[in-house]
Amino acid sequence: MIARRDVMGAGLVSSLLAGGAGGGGQAADRAGLDEIATAIRDWRKDYGTQQDFHEIAGIRQRMTEFLRQQMKYPDFLDIGTDVWNAVYDWHVRNVQPIVLNRDMQGRYTLQFMATTLVLRPDLVPNYVGAPYDSR
Repeated sequence: MIARRDVMGAGLVSSLLAGGAGGGGQAADRAGLDEIATAIRDWRKDYGTQQDFHEIAGIRQRMTEFLRQQMKYPDFLDIGTDVWNAVYDWHVRNVQPIVLNRDMQGRYTLQFMATTLVLRPDLVPNYVGAPYDSR
């Protein structure tokens, strides 16, 4: 899946490369390309070092424990509002598809890997419950 911001950024770079940045001659074009190259290098360096997923660490821990015991990921996991917002933000920041639904009881659900996270606003905000299956 290609993110909208990637497409928009590609359009900007291609317009600069085609001379749409003002036509100030080769020196100006070269300076513009150098700026773009530097920005891309900086972005790649920053992006490459972002491997800390502290927002989802508690969820991953519970899911991994369940996986070791049951040899599969859980079907469901109840979470509080702070955890829900952190997972939602994680999806946005990492350009992952957001699959929101409601269950039979009207509670919001969010797909995370192979597990459906169930929002439980009636519990403490940082709640991460015990994973469970639909069986």
